[in-house]
Amino acid sequence: MSALLGVSFMNDEMDGKKVKAIYWPDGANETGRELCAKDGRELVYRHQYLGDHSECWVVMIEDGKEVARHNTRFVESIVWAAE
Repeated sequence: MSALLGVSFMNDEMDGKKVKAIYWPDGANETGRELCAKDGRELVYRHQYLGDHSECWVVMIEDGKEVARHNTRFVESIVWAAE
């Protein structure tokens, strides 16, 4: 729950949610980019409060270790994993 007017933001509620895939906008060659969860690779949505602002990430985990972090500000779409 945010201290700002007692509003609960979706990002806080979705922290830790599993992600099936993320997509970036099409590039100059119109192919776009995608990153999918698959064998040994897990994608997890994370919300991080930094005091004066928040950042949202899709964290890539392989063999139990974080290997990459993608800022959702630059992602075109997120496909959530089935619960």
